[in-house]
Amino acid sequence: MITILSFRDLVRLFFIFRREFKWAFLATVIIALLGAFLLPSRYHSEARLLVKPGRDNATVPIELSDRQTFAAPGAQRDPTIDEEKTLTSRPIVHQVAEYYLNELANAPPPKSLWKRFKNGVGSVINTVIEQVRAILVFFGLSEPQTAVERLVTKLGKNFSVSHEAGAAVMEIEFTWDDPAIAQTIVENWIRIYQQERLKTLSGNDLYTFYEDESKKTNTLIDEYKAEITQLQKKVNTADVQQRILSLTQRLDTLKTQSFDATAELNSLTQGVISVNNQIAALPNEVTTEREFSLNPTQLDLKNRLNELQLKRVNDLRTYVETSPQIKALDESIAQLKQQIEKEPTQLQRQENQAPNILITQLKQNLIEKTIRISELTTLVNDQHQQMKTLTQELDDILAIEPRAAYLQRQLTLLEKSSALYADSLEKSRIDSALDKNRFSNIAIIETATYTPGRIFPKPIPILLASIPGGLLVGLLVIYLCSLLDLRIHDGGRVEKVFRTPLWTTLADLGQLDNDNDNTMFKVNLYHIYNLLSQAQLQATGITLALTSSHRGEGVTFIIQQLQQTLLNRGQQVRIGNHKSVDVIEPAKPGEVVLLDCGCMHNDQTAFLLLPLADLIVLVVEARKTTIPSVKNSIDLLTTAFKKVDGIIINRRQFEIPQSLLQRFNQWRGA
Repeated sequence: MITILSFRDLVRLFFIFRREFKWAFLATVIIALLGAFLLPSRYHSEARLLVKPGRDNATVPIELSDRQTFAAPGAQRDPTIDEEKTLTSRPIVHQVAEYYLNELANAPPPKSLWKRFKNGVGSVINTVIEQVRAILVFFGLSEPQTAVERLVTKLGKNFSVSHEAGAAVMEIEFTWDDPAIAQTIVENWIRIYQQERLKTLSGNDLYTFYEDESKKTNTLIDEYKAEITQLQKKVNTADVQQRILSLTQRLDTLKTQSFDATAELNSLTQGVISVNNQIAALPNEVTTEREFSLNPTQLDLKNRLNELQLKRVNDLRTYVETSPQIKALDESIAQLKQQIEKEPTQLQRQENQAPNILITQLKQNLIEKTIRISELTTLVNDQHQQMKTLTQELDDILAIEPRAAYLQRQLTLLEKSSALYADSLEKSRIDSALDKNRFSNIAIIETATYTPGRIFPKPIPILLASIPGGLLVGLLVIYLCSLLDLRIHDGGRVEKVFRTPLWTTLADLGQLDNDNDNTMFKVNLYHIYNLLSQAQLQATGITLALTSSHRGEGVTFIIQQLQQTLLNRGQQVRIGNHKSVDVIEPAKPGEVVLLDCGCMHNDQTAFLLLPLADLIVLVVEARKTTIPSVKNSIDLLTTAFKKVDGIIINRRQFEIPQSLLQRFNQWRGA
């Protein structure tokens, strides 16, 4: 809350919001500098087209001649407007956008280092914009668009065509970030416009029909040939029918040979079985001579038996038959007899044998047959494998044979149709050339210009305007801050806003730098003393309570200063606070009791002191306390105690430097 009464108050307002002014000024200048050097350059290219009267804008039927070159235009409408609408139609802009993306989007980077830097910054900005667009599309806040659609919108905004009333000349202007690209786009725009216009106006021309049909036919021929070639490569043949006949003949020959080989194999197999049976029935060898003799082992055992028997006879002379020696001899004799019985009496000393000649002959015959069987088995297996392979190949060829036959028939028909279309196309081309000359009523009177001078941005005007622009923006920020600032700076409108008397305004002692300011501070304290009723002071004494909304607004400081002032005036002064609320006595005649009730919103004991006061004064700190806070405090005190006797503004600062004030006084002649 600032009262503006003079130019000095405006200057004071500037110093109050000086920091905001500096930031706004610097931001404006920096933005201007960045705009002058980093904004993408814009160049324009111009062209002019003349709309001549012709068949397309004639209003009378053309029945006078076969190829009339002129017809009177209608006077009821402006044909140039139709041409402008056609020139800026979306299909034409779409083709221009596709041409740009295919031919001009990947242009080589500029050689200038500064332009490369600007292009890099632009690429980063475009990437950020694309990411933001992707996020918006993801959340459904924007519709997805292709690069062509976005470029169509951009080209439409940068392209303009107009004409003066009654004139037949269309003036074209296109703006882009490169003069050469702008010139190229305008040239191709006009070319595409003429082509599309010719297609639109030559609706009965057979050339386009025959050309399209010829292309379709040739495309189908190429497709059928490619498919036939693919089918032939698949079966590894150049002629499907010939391949089928060849495979059939080979299969028949292999089947006959396989039947003969199988019959021979079966016959040889039965022969091998018979030979094996004969070999099994015959002995492998035959004996030619044998020689026998007595068994020497048996003879030796008999000799030992005789010796034991003789020994037994001799021992019987000494021992009885039941003695152990005789029993042992009897057991030995019995064992020798058993061994003698086991041994044969005669042994074959020699035997001569020879292989069976008959078996040898049968085995030789068997080997020959086995070898032949192996050969025949391998032959039959190979023949079966060949027949299986040929059968599979024949099945594959038979599977594609209907498609190959169909493609061949269609290919024959398409080749005949292609020849007919080619003949008709040449005839229609001649007729189309004549129509083109007849429909061409758009003349280019000025081709697309190349203008190297950029139209935006203009660095020098921007730099020159940055300083005054920054000043204006800074002043605007000061104005907005003054409107939004709810702080209390001085007491100019305090009584009007709060409907409460303003007792005094105390300056901030930290900013007082001369004797005059200190004297004014003391004068303001005496002013508070003079507001006290002297009659009441002498009769009953006065209890003065100073309170504030928040802590640190200077209540204790003012009480101390006011105490010193009252003491200087010879008055009795007593100070009370929340610590001594129980022992505070009422004021005596001629005595002033100062109650410290600061920070009533945070300290509830202040409400115990305020009922004891005769006068309640609200202390407000300048440049800190806001209007809503003061209103809230006044409403609270009014509700609780039915009165607020005054407001004291503390720590008021005068933001204008003293040196500047002295200059103002010198300029005014003071």
